[in-house]
Amino acid sequence: MATYEVPSDKQIAELFIMAFVLGLAAMISYFFTDQEAEEEKREQLWLSQKQAFYWFLDAVAGSLANGLNAPLQYVTDFLHATGIKVDLPVNPVTPDGVFFVVQWVLLLLICYAVIALAFVMFTFFLRKLWWLLKVALALACFGIILNDHSIDTKTMVFRVMCLGCICILFAIRSWRDWTMAARIIYLEGQVKILENQVKETDLWRRRCLILGCCLIGLLCFMFSMVRLIYVVLSN
Repeated sequence: MATYEVPSDKQIAELFIMAFVLGLAAMISYFFTDQEAEEEKREQLWLSQKQAFYWFLDAVAGSLANGLNAPLQYVTDFLHATGIKVDLPVNPVTPDGVFFVVQWVLLLLICYAVIALAFVMFTFFLRKLWWLLKVALALACFGIILNDHSIDTKTMVFRVMCLGCICILFAIRSWRDWTMAARIIYLEGQVKILENQVKETDLWRRRCLILGCCLIGLLCFMFSMVRLIYVVLSN
C-alpha cells in the first residue's frame, strides 16, 4: 500500500509564498504591459495626428502662397506683354512667410483681446470704486450731521435736505443707469401693450371665424329650406 508524505508547515508556507509571488508577478506584467501598450498607442496616435495637422497646415499655406503669387505673376506678365520690362519690388510669397504672418496676426489678436478685457475690467473696477467712495462720503456726512448735538432739529433737517440735494446733483447712481432703467420700463410697457393687442387680435379673429361659420351654416339651411319648399310646390 502506497504511503503519502504529509508536507510540513514550512513547505506549505513556501508554496503559498511562491504562488503569491507568481500571481503578483503575473498581475504586474499584465497591467504594466497593457499600460505600456496603451501609452505607445496613444503616443503613436498623437504623433500621427500632429503630423497630419502639420501636413494640412503646409497644404493650406502652400495654397495661399500660390494664390498670392498668381496675381503678382499675372501683373508681371501683363507688363512684359505691353513692353514694360520691369519686375515688381515684391518677393514671392512662401509658405514660411504665410506662417510668419499668420502667427503675428494671431498674436496681435490675442494681445488686443487681452488688453480690451483688461481695460473693461479696469474701467468697471474704477466705476464701482468711485460709486463706493461717493456712498461712503454721503454716509459719513450723514453720520456727522446726526452726531452733531449742538444744533437744533430744524438745522439738522436743513442739513440733511442739503445733503440729499447734493447726492442727487452728484448722482449717487449714474444718469446712464437711470436712463437705462427708464428705457427698460418703457420697453416692458410696450411689450405688454403689444401682447394685449395680439390677444385682442386673436380674440377678434376667432369671433370672426365663428361668425362666418354660423353665417355659412345659416345660408346653407335657408337654401335647403327654399329648395324643399320649391320641390313641394312643384309637385
